[in-house]
Amino acid sequence: MKKYTLFVILAAFAVTAFAQNCVSAEKAAAPAAEKKIEKKATKKASSKSLKGEVVSIDAVASTIVLKVGKAKKEKEETIVVSDKTKIKKSKKDIALADVLAGDTVSVKYVTEDGKKVAKSVTVSVKKEKKVKKAAPEKM
Repeated sequence: MKKYTLFVILAAFAVTAFAQNCVSAEKAAAPAAEKKIEKKATKKASSKSLKGEVVSIDAVASTIVLKVGKAKKEKEETIVVSDKTKIKKSKKDIALADVLAGDTVSVKYVTEDGKKVAKSVTVSVKKEKKVKKAAPEKM
């Protein structure tokens, strides 16, 4: 009888220990699942980039239309400029009105409600190529 009682007590102890391990494993798995969901949300909000030539600017609608791509694969992309968008040229802040058609720009944006909303716009400064003067011909 003592063996039977001892067996029952040990079995109850084993079941209790196993149950506690299962509960702690579920608690550990829950934060891991939340982190995965958080990472997916962060990926959706991560910024993308475009580089292209400014076709037009609409100051009223706060948009920039860019020509992106090469040769036969060129297409136009409309970028929304918000009040939070940082616009820079030569490391200095500028206004949307200072961006001109024909400028080459790099845009970092996120997609919100199906629209590309600029986080930053950087206007490339065209470097003038130095032209070497031809040496005078000797006769």
